[in-house]
Amino acid sequence: MKKEEKIIMYESPEAARYVKGNYGGDGIQGAFEGWLDIKGQMYKSEDSARYSSCTHKTCECGNIMEKHYVLCEACRNRNHIEKYLAKPFKEWDGKDYLYSDTLGRYFGDTDEIIEYLEDEGIEGASDLRLIICSPSYFIKVDADYWSNDISEDQESLPKELQEALEVLNKVIEELPPASYYPGKFRTTVEL
Repeated sequence: MKKEEKIIMYESPEAARYVKGNYGGDGIQGAFEGWLDIKGQMYKSEDSARYSSCTHKTCECGNIMEKHYVLCEACRNRNHIEKYLAKPFKEWDGKDYLYSDTLGRYFGDTDEIIEYLEDEGIEGASDLRLIICSPSYFIKVDADYWSNDISEDQESLPKELQEALEVLNKVIEELPPASYYPGKFRTTVEL
């Protein structure tokens, strides 16, 4: 069984303590002052010592959260929903890929959504926070790509390379999207 970790709040008196003193020995004399964390590590700033020692902090809303977060889970979820709802709404054309902001998952069509919902035992798609995806295309190759490779007295690429580049760029231009990414419109689907 996993041992339960003790919760140490950032504000806790045990998270850091100020120390000041003198040291001497081995012919070295001096003074020290600073903040000790719970493991005895010295820091110049109280904040650093407290952060090192604590396991949890208090969110701006008052909830307790793990120290490596800026906001608690409830505030993070609220912010995600607000950001999603701030996107303009657009009807889905039934063709573009969709991205679920809730799941971090892409869907190619309604059948994929239905299958996912059935597999997970979820009633409807309303909580998926769907976003219409935008296509990402392969980038054409510009002759400037080799500008650092050709000598100063050479004004352009060799003719054979320029012709091959034109053929390559024509192929790239005719390719379907390479991938998709979440776009700027939120949407819903009828299942």
